[in-house]
Amino acid sequence: MCASDLTKLCEDDRSEKLSLRKANEDNLAAKMKEFGLEPLSKDNCGLANATPGILKGIFPAHKDFGNVSESIRENKPWAVVSGINPSGPLHLGHLALFRENLALQKLGADVFIPVSNDESFLFDKAPSLEKAEEIAFKSVIPSVIAMGFNPAKTHIFVDSDFPSIYTFAIHIAKHFTLNHVKGVFGFTDEVSPAYGFYMGGVQMAHILMPQLPEFGGVRPVVVPVGIDQHPYIQVSRRVARKLNLTPPSELILKFMPSLAGPEHVKMSASYQNTAIYVTDTPDSAVKKIKTAYTGGSPVLKYQQENGGIPEVCSVFGVLQYHLLDADESSSIALRCKEGLQKCKECKEAASEGIAAMLQEHQKAFNEALNNIEDFMIKTPIKSFRFFK
Repeated sequence: MCASDLTKLCEDDRSEKLSLRKANEDNLAAKMKEFGLEPLSKDNCGLANATPGILKGIFPAHKDFGNVSESIRENKPWAVVSGINPSGPLHLGHLALFRENLALQKLGADVFIPVSNDESFLFDKAPSLEKAEEIAFKSVIPSVIAMGFNPAKTHIFVDSDFPSIYTFAIHIAKHFTLNHVKGVFGFTDEVSPAYGFYMGGVQMAHILMPQLPEFGGVRPVVVPVGIDQHPYIQVSRRVARKLNLTPPSELILKFMPSLAGPEHVKMSASYQNTAIYVTDTPDSAVKKIKTAYTGGSPVLKYQQENGGIPEVCSVFGVLQYHLLDADESSSIALRCKEGLQKCKECKEAASEGIAAMLQEHQKAFNEALNNIEDFMIKTPIKSFRFFK
């Protein structure tokens, strides 16, 4: 290939990555405006010591986080709700979210973790309700526990194993019509009617249950979610007002970039090559990192002259979300943009760090298998009858 062809290849590649970065930024800005979300940073979060996710810009937006930060400052009760779908082993994207949940717990939160095996079955992410429950207990829950959560302040349940959630959901579902749920969540008449009950009842019950008397009573609750899940928070805030509960707050998570690049946008359990899983061997993880999509150029000299684009780089995402603090992340990003950081250097650092992290996590996972019962909710819900 001649020099002019190489230059054209590099220019096209850079243009594509710049377009992807702008599209991501524009989409976030548009959604924030549409949903009435506010930007979030260490300067406006209301906390003397912001969480790593806020400091690194992994949680760039919020709704009513001031209610939570006030409770933290005044040492008042508050809670986090962060559900998970048991369709397979967790990946690094999940760990990034639960690492933030852990940081919030260290600031005083009770952390509630609904494990929605019913969703896995309804949305064809698992072949049966029983299989999804098996994945929950044998894979998902011990993976979460292995991260170091405090059993006294962590409350986990699997939907089908905790029938009280359905009695509360039935009560909540009376506040919706089917047309309302369809309008908010966008499903069609072709899907099972169970979708309506799950989205308009069960999900709302997950979000609101920490405010029931059995679990601590009325208090601020924050739900960390991807921006695509904002409708759940919007609806739950409306229901909370009807039940004289505190409308839940919201932290918006910026998804980890897919290892496969912009074709898949984010890490996803549905596509094996987009993510590193907690069950991957260190060698397997290193192989994925070596072939991962980057924000660099096909030609090193061009990259050194024009810089890279770390915002779309999956390898930088691994470093930023899991291995670097806020200052280190900013430094690497700046070096990348100035053409001083080689993709090879980032891949080597990510490979070494993730291999060590997986070894540590898998050891903790084996220990967590024996401690699951310490984290499971066993208190039945009865107080919903009180709400009108």
